[in-house]
Amino acid sequence: MSVFSQFLTENEIEIILVFFDKRSFQLSVQIVGDIDSYIDVNYVRESHRKEYPVRSRSGARRRELSAAGWLYDSIERTREVARATANVTHNHPEGIKGAEAFYGILAVLIAECKSRIDKGMMTDVLDEFDHVLGSKSVDTYPSNVSGDAKIYLNVGIVIFCLLWYILSIMFDVWYIHLEPTQIIYRNYLGEKKVIKASDIYYFERNSNGSLIIVCSDETKVSFEPEYADSIMLWMSEQSIKTKNARKKDRFIIRPAKYQRVLSVLCLVVFLAFLLLGIFTYNVVVSLIFGLLLIFGIWNCGYHYSKKYTIGNGYIEESSILKRKKLIAYVDISEAEIKQGDNVTYILLFDKRSKRPIIKINMYYENAFLIKELAYKMNWLK
Repeated sequence: MSVFSQFLTENEIEIILVFFDKRSFQLSVQIVGDIDSYIDVNYVRESHRKEYPVRSRSGARRRELSAAGWLYDSIERTREVARATANVTHNHPEGIKGAEAFYGILAVLIAECKSRIDKGMMTDVLDEFDHVLGSKSVDTYPSNVSGDAKIYLNVGIVIFCLLWYILSIMFDVWYIHLEPTQIIYRNYLGEKKVIKASDIYYFERNSNGSLIIVCSDETKVSFEPEYADSIMLWMSEQSIKTKNARKKDRFIIRPAKYQRVLSVLCLVVFLAFLLLGIFTYNVVVSLIFGLLLIFGIWNCGYHYSKKYTIGNGYIEESSILKRKKLIAYVDISEAEIKQGDNVTYILLFDKRSKRPIIKINMYYENAFLIKELAYKMNWLK
């Protein structure tokens, strides 16, 4: 108590003294003794392992050593390597002998196996094994596709993958952001542009529905048809006028130019692969691309003959593969914009049957004009 009192004269602190009775003290001694024993048995052993890691690594070391027994044909050379490697981690003669034994077991077993295997039988087994491996070739081309044909295929695949990768990057960098007073736009090449509303002179739409904005410095920026409506709505809020609007009482809607060109390219590719299959005598390739060529011819004819002629109160749908269809404006009750798989359509419904009688792809040339007509005729609300 005197020690505590002296300490408290110089320091401000609260001291609490806890006194145990005799039984509690004896119990605590017993518990503390058990804890000491546990520490001696476990903690000291673990500390010893950390301080002297060689013993704890001996099992792993033996596993490492055993693999080296496969490397040498003679037991003498095996034991020599065992001694050399064991000296690095084993500082006791018995440990080095153990390493020699571990090496030697494998060396003796391998030598014994080699002495009992008939060399002729081993040759047959290896030949069969080599034949099996050869039949499981990683080459995915048929055996009759070789030489220049295989080179052309490889080059074609590489070019296709490269173009696909480049296009994916271009689509990833593109974006458009409509702000209250400006448009922030980054094109497919990563070039960023800021178009202020005050700098826009006028805008107009192409036959394919794309939007062209002309700035006061005569620079032009083009946007795809699927974004044109949103940008035009933004410009109407900014009171930006379009260029002298042409009278659009009569117009023709047809597949866009890129769609027609793409159908021709597909036709050429199918024909090229068909010829490749014929020249390499590959029946499967010839059959597949022969069927695809038939589809390509149909697809090409469809895109070059399909058109809708709108005007004078009628909509005429024509195609080389279908009979002409003539629909009067008065027979149309309503229209609906429907989003399909990556494609937007406008559906025109018959007054009598309430079923869609015309379905127009909104990516076609001048397709935006049918949308304007639908609003004008109150088909779209």
